[in-house]
Parts: sequence; structure tokens; C-alpha cells
Amino acid sequence: MADYTKFPIFDINGFIWKNLKDKQILDPNKYYVDELETTLIPVVPAQQIPEFNNLLPGETYLIYDFEEKQTLEHWWTSEIIATYYIVSPNYDKINQILNYLKDQFRRYDDSAKDLNGWSEKSGNYEFHYIYVDKIVSPQHFASEGGFMMGEIQLCVSYVRNLDSGGRFL
Repeated sequence: MADYTKFPIFDINGFIWKNLKDKQILDPNKYYVDELETTLIPVVPAQQIPEFNNLLPGETYLIYDFEEKQTLEHWWTSEIIATYYIVSPNYDKINQILNYLKDQFRRYDDSAKDLNGWSEKSGNYEFHYIYVDKIVSPQHFASEGGFMMGEIQLCVSYVRNLDSGGRFL
């Protein structure tokens, strides 16, 4: 039976968080919340911004959103536009994260190969290519005093594992 709670953006988010930690761009210790006795992952959907700001005020985080592009005759292949907004009071940190994301995801097939190597444990998706569609330099975040926000859009092509009838596994 298909698991309709799975989305390719979750694999991409996990890969980004792993690399932000591994490259020491973000320190996971700064995202530990005593009250919850857990480390929060600073890659959140827009709906979780208030909770994140309340629990970890002043910390850098990424907001994500995605849009599914129209599928034509190759119905088994999908494309999404994944948009990441980097929110931080630190202009240089935003640029550092944008620069990392550009370096990681500008290489089309090779970027997908890196992601496939990391996400094979999920077993749901095979990524074909990823490229950077747009980067917007840091700008002031109107409603969150002192914060700035940079933006990057990624175009991601993938297939989801299917059964013999073409339905999601």
C-alpha cells in the first residue's frame, strides 16, 4: 500500500541539514531545546515559523516550500520547484548558506547522484537532476525585526517508485 505522507522534499531537506552540520555551517548544538529534550531541525515549513522563533529565538533557519510542475507525456517523471528562504540576523551566514546550496545543487546529474546516494535508505525516489533556478540576495524580513532573508530556488526532477500499474509504492 502506498504511503502518501512521503514527499521528495523531505529527502532534500534531510540531505541539506546533514550537510549544513557536516560542513560546520550550522551547529546542531544551537538547536537543542531543553524543554523538549531534542534537537530541532532548522529546515521548516512556513507554518512552523512561530514555534521555531519561540523555542530558538535569534537562530538561523531555513523555510521551505515546493511547487509541483505540470507533467506532460512522461507521466512517471515529476518536477518540483523547491524554494528555500534562509532567515537569520546574520547577513554573512545567509550568504554562506546560499553559497553552499548553490555549490551543492548547481551540477544537474551530479547533484542528483549525491542526493540519491544519501537518500537510498528512503527507497521512495530516484532523483534525475537538480539545478539552481534562482538566487535572491539577503533582504530585510519585514515582520521579524532584525532578521534578513535570502532565497534560492531549485528545480528537481525525480521519479517515485511505482508498481506494475504505475501507482505509487
